[in-house]
Amino acid sequence: MGHYAFEGCTAIEELYMDSNVDRIPVDNLKTLVFGDNITEIIPISDGRMDMINLENLTIGKNVKKIAALSFTRAEKLGSFDLPEGLEEIGGSAFEKCVNAVFTLPSTLKEIGYGAFCDCKALTSITIPGGVEYIEGLAFAGCDRLESVKFEEGVLGIGDYAFGECISLKDIRFPKSLLGIGASAFANCKSLQTVTIPKGVEWIAEGAFADNPNLMTVISLIEDPFGIEDNTFNCSYEKGTLYVPNGTEKKYRDTYAWSCFENIKNLSEATEVAPIATETKADMTVYSLDGRRVAADLQSMKAKGVYITGGHKVLVK
Repeated sequence: MGHYAFEGCTAIEELYMDSNVDRIPVDNLKTLVFGDNITEIIPISDGRMDMINLENLTIGKNVKKIAALSFTRAEKLGSFDLPEGLEEIGGSAFEKCVNAVFTLPSTLKEIGYGAFCDCKALTSITIPGGVEYIEGLAFAGCDRLESVKFEEGVLGIGDYAFGECISLKDIRFPKSLLGIGASAFANCKSLQTVTIPKGVEWIAEGAFADNPNLMTVISLIEDPFGIEDNTFNCSYEKGTLYVPNGTEKKYRDTYAWSCFENIKNLSEATEVAPIATETKADMTVYSLDGRRVAADLQSMKAKGVYITGGHKVLVK
């Protein structure tokens, strides 16, 4: 079926597609179904109109890729399923879908630039481990987003990927994480505690800037590298930086970690944001220097002070 096959058919409200057809009027489209013969979703409009009236979306089980700009500004779109087997979501694919609610499939490998920017109904999200790098602006402006979990395998977070997520309180970084981009979590005004995994090798400028309530920064990095002076700019004076035991001097000698007025050993921490959730109950036990020592408290044999469930506990 050729381009503009339905040109002028502006009253179409429901559309079932089992093969890709582009250049379709979408301004009145309310229900859109992609059948099982489709492996890649391409934008069906010519870019002049948004799917402002789309309410219902069904994506076939064999779809591997959703191309960039496919569902931009589908402001009435509510809950929908992203099928297992989906591997790629292109740039701005669901940008400004302000009422959209969904979960990411475990098979996902790519989240494009601004893919879910301004998805304001989203409250929590888990990033599958197959997504090695999250492109910039991917979830920026998701202002109801409270919790983000990165599964093991995620290596990098792009510039402003979660910027302006003003409700974000809980960030769970994986041990696999290597880098955090510029302003990746800037203006996340509800963020109070963050834990930087041991293996992180770079944190770009402004990564956690302008977060006035970020009072606890826990770094498990044993050999600190230099960071920009605005990386944690709201936290330097009033906040506290907790570091692995015996590394205080290294941090005080390394710019701009040295900008923190309060630097303490991790053994003095009273709360630790989860680094990785390896059990469903999130009760994995860690030593004070961040090493995993047991699956739960019931498995503990050695006495001492440990971290579990985000808090210090004493095992007698």
